[in-house]
Amino acid sequence: MKKERSTKATASILKFIFPFFIKTTGVLNAKNLKKNKNTLGEETMQHTQEIDESQITTVIAEDLEIKGTVKFRSSLMIKGILEGEIFSEGLLIIGPTAKVTATITTRNLISHGEVTGNVTASEQVILKSTSVHQGDISTPNITIESG
Repeated sequence: MKKERSTKATASILKFIFPFFIKTTGVLNAKNLKKNKNTLGEETMQHTQEIDESQITTVIAEDLEIKGTVKFRSSLMIKGILEGEIFSEGLLIIGPTAKVTATITTRNLISHGEVTGNVTASEQVILKSTSVHQGDISTPNITIESG
C-alpha cells in the first residue's frame, strides 16, 4: 500500500506545482507520472492508443534521419530522427520511436516519443504516457496522459 499513498501524494503535488515546474525547469517526463485513483477509487488503466496513419498526410519512417528545417501545412508523423526546426500550420505527431531535437512551432502536437527543444503550439499539446520532453512548452491547452 505504500505505492498507492506515494502515488496519491505525487498526483496532489503535481496539480499544484506542475505549471510552475514546466516554466522553471523546462523538463517534463510523462513516464514519471504514476497511475492514480479517480474520485470513485478505481485505478485508471494505462492504455495505448493506436495511431491511424491513413489520416496523416506524411510519415517520416523509423529508418530516416533528417537534419534541417521541416515546413508543412497539413499533418506529419515522425517515427525516425529529426534535428533542426519544425514549422507547421497543422498537426505534428511524434511517434513512439521518434527522437526529435528541434525548435517546434505548430498548431497541434501529439507526442508519443522523445522531444528535446522548445515547443510553441497555437492550439494544443498532448503528451502521451510514452513521451519524454525536455524544453519549454508554450500552449493554451496541454494534456498529459498518465502512465
